Parts: sequence; structure tokens; C-alpha cells
Amino acid sequence: MLTRIRKLLLVVLALSCVWTVWAWLYEVHGIGIPCIIHSVTGLYCSGCGAMRATIALARLQPCQAFRYNAFFVLCLPFLLVVCARSIYLYLRYGLHMKHGRRDNHGNILAVVVIVAALLFAIARNTALLAAWAPTAI
Repeated sequence: MLTRIRKLLLVVLALSCVWTVWAWLYEVHGIGIPCIIHSVTGLYCSGCGAMRATIALARLQPCQAFRYNAFFVLCLPFLLVVCARSIYLYLRYGLHMKHGRRDNHGNILAVVVIVAALLFAIARNTALLAAWAPTAI
């Protein structure tokens, strides 16, 4: 179990470093990763504005984060719960489920999130809900 904790801490440290460098590049130099879907079609996908929303949340600006990507901000608590559950299962059982444990909660949740993301992407590109496009307040 101690090796799993070390691996987990290493992954968390690596992801934190990557996010910090990415946020720094975006904030200081204006370098971000452009959305391929938006670049090609001009339509906003479900993820457009998620990085800006993350930075706004880090600055404790929830209203601005919601304007950048409402779907991401609303799904973030559920994402954190799923991550916490996955970390618990990893620390307890390792990568592979042992003792015959199988659950489909993750699969069901993934389908629900994908359908919700598709509906959000369609909704934010209609004239009726054009206000959901990622913009600064």
C-alpha cells in the first residue's frame, strides 16, 4: 500500500506541475491550447473555456468561471467525488479489482456525462442560448 501512496503522490505532483506551467504560460504569455473544434467549425465544444474557468476558480472568481464554462463548473464537484472514489479504490485494491468486486457506476456516470456534454455543446451554440459562449465579464 505504501508504494501505491508514493505512486499516487508522484502522479498528483506531476499533474500539479503541468497545470501550473500551463496556467503560467496562459496568464503571462497568452499561450493556450486552441480548441480544434472551434478552430475548424467556429462552434464551441463542451470544453471551450474550461482552462480559463479553472484559472478563474483558482483566483476565487466563481462567476467568471461560470461564464467561461458553466458545464465544467457544475460538473467539477461530481468530478472531485469520482476522483476521490477512484483514489480510494486504487489505494485499497490496486489497479485491478480484487475479491470479485465489479461495479458499473463509473460506466453509467461516464455515459451520463457524455450525453450532458453533448447537450451542453448543442445548447451553447444555438441562438437562444448564445449567452453560454465563453466570455469575460
